Amino acid sequence: MIMNIRTDEEIQDRIRQSEMILLYFGAETCSVCHSMKPKVREIVSKHPNIEKIEIDVAENTEIAGKFQIFTIPAILFFIDGKETIREARYFSMEQIEEKIEWYYQMYYE
Repeated sequence: MIMNIRTDEEIQDRIRQSEMILLYFGAETCSVCHSMKPKVREIVSKHPNIEKIEIDVAENTEIAGKFQIFTIPAILFFIDGKETIREARYFSMEQIEEKIEWYYQMYYE
C-alpha cells in the first residue's frame, strides 16, 4: 500500500501501527528521485505486508527535518516502530531489496 501523508503526526501514527513501513523521501525537481520511485514501488509491491509513504521534501520540509533528511532520495525502513534501514543519496536498490527481503523473511516466515 502506498500512502501520501502530509503531517508528522500521521506518519508517526503509521510507524507505530505498522509492522513494516518504508518512508521514501524525494522531490518533484529531483530527477534521480523520479528514476528511483518506480524501483521502490516494485520492491514494496513484492511484499504485501509493507506499507509505503512517499514524502515530497519540498512540500514537507518540517517532516524531512524531523527525520533528519538532508539529501534525497532517501529511504527509511521501520520494523515495529524501530528504524532498521536508512539510505540516502547514493545507494544500490539491489542492496536495499536484499536487506528488506532478509528482514521480511525473518519476520513473516
